[in-house]
Amino acid sequence: MSWEAWLEMEGASGQALRKRAYDGAGRGRRVRDWNAPSSSANREVSGSIELLRARSRDLCRNNSWGTGVANCITDEVVGEGIRPRVRHDGKGKKRAVQKIQDQLLWWAESIAVDADGKNNLYGLQELISRTRVQSGSVLIRRRVRDPGFSSRRGLRLPLQIHVMEPDFLDTTRDGPVSRNGAVSGVIIQGVEFDLRNQVRGYHMHATHPGDGIGRFGGKSYFVPAREMLHLFHVERPGQVVGVPELAPAMITLRDLHATHDAALLRMKLANCFAAFIKRSADGEEPETDEAGNHLESLEPGIIEYLELGEDVVFANPPAAPGLAEFSTIQLRAVAQAIGLTYEVVSGDYSKVNFSSGRMAWQRAYRTVGRHRRDLECQVLDPMFDWFLDAMRLADPSLVIPDLYCSWATPRRTLVDPGKEVAALEQEVRAGLCSWQEAVASLGRDPGETLDQIEEHQRELDARGITIASDPRKSTQGGAANGAPGAAEGKEPADGEDPNEESEADAERGFRAVGTA
Repeated sequence: MSWEAWLEMEGASGQALRKRAYDGAGRGRRVRDWNAPSSSANREVSGSIELLRARSRDLCRNNSWGTGVANCITDEVVGEGIRPRVRHDGKGKKRAVQKIQDQLLWWAESIAVDADGKNNLYGLQELISRTRVQSGSVLIRRRVRDPGFSSRRGLRLPLQIHVMEPDFLDTTRDGPVSRNGAVSGVIIQGVEFDLRNQVRGYHMHATHPGDGIGRFGGKSYFVPAREMLHLFHVERPGQVVGVPELAPAMITLRDLHATHDAALLRMKLANCFAAFIKRSADGEEPETDEAGNHLESLEPGIIEYLELGEDVVFANPPAAPGLAEFSTIQLRAVAQAIGLTYEVVSGDYSKVNFSSGRMAWQRAYRTVGRHRRDLECQVLDPMFDWFLDAMRLADPSLVIPDLYCSWATPRRTLVDPGKEVAALEQEVRAGLCSWQEAVASLGRDPGETLDQIEEHQRELDARGITIASDPRKSTQGGAANGAPGAAEGKEPADGEDPNEESEADAERGFRAVGTA
């Protein structure tokens, strides 16, 4: 075989192999209507984002499952609030850190934090999380107030937070930015980048485009990046604007809602039991009242004689078989698309046991964790930096270097507290996790918990009070520490390993971790 013939054969076989290597890359009849453009993330979003937002908000308003998804994610991510705690790694700064912590808590728990004057910081967290679910992204602007405004409003700090929907972003601004005759950056869907691909700022509408007010001629203005926070989940590299959480399940939710409406109408028709009397042409006219209404009616136990030429035909409304099974399958698909469980989306917990509930919650908790991670990294940590800047303006002597903030997530509701707490206890005793990790997994702040334990025990000692729940005085079973059966020097029974730790000793050892 010549060299040219071999190359020709290999080329033909390679081309045939490439055609059949991936069925998903075929171009046959089955995939002829499959529209899958190879465009960038921003081009895909730019042509769809307005309609996606509008439909997502409509589902959250008028669709029970859409409303439930928005409520569930918001409640689990924020709950009663993600609470801040100021930290410093240096020693001898406890008093200074506590002063800043007090100022931060006052600012966070007062409605003075809200530029609209409606929510404290925890209410704003809920608003931010819900807006992100419904609209895909949310804008947060820093409002630095002058001393006169702050004194009139009773603000201790010249800082307020303004939460805005992503519609304020002027997405019509697109293209290169030129300064002094040279390209200095690019604008993508209203977000301006410099030549190093760093966000330079945002082009914002003065009012919400959906208000229809049309003030300022519809022109947008530039806001520097240091004054804005933009929260959204990045699904593809280079993405600039987020997509609503319900986007993959919109069609299914809408069609399922329409199907249930049709089934409800069929149920209403099924309750409309009716009878029709057919008369022949030579039959007598039926009896009527003074108004001309027919006197025939259906009553329990009635025996009615029909006239000659009359016949009775009963209506047979259609039924709706298989609706429950169909709805379950569709809602499971919705739950998978959103990253939640079927039980959360549907509200149906009829077939849940402890094991399945734990497994399902672990899957949903990863989605909740993703939302919390985005919220802390993109909003809460930069917002703490804003707070420190405001503190420097108000009282520069209070701010010390190297401060940071940890955020205590809301307490996680346990499926079965007895089993789950026992499992955590075993992990701590086996050295698989620390006591601090176990406390943090329950949504509590370990440092704050230790402070509360220390204060509680100091108060008990000061008052000379002994309670059964004090782990220093008694074991979990209620036996006093040092009492017979719980003493360190207890003689081992016959056949008992003298070096083996007793249950009481093990219990005291675990409790001591939490009371150190």
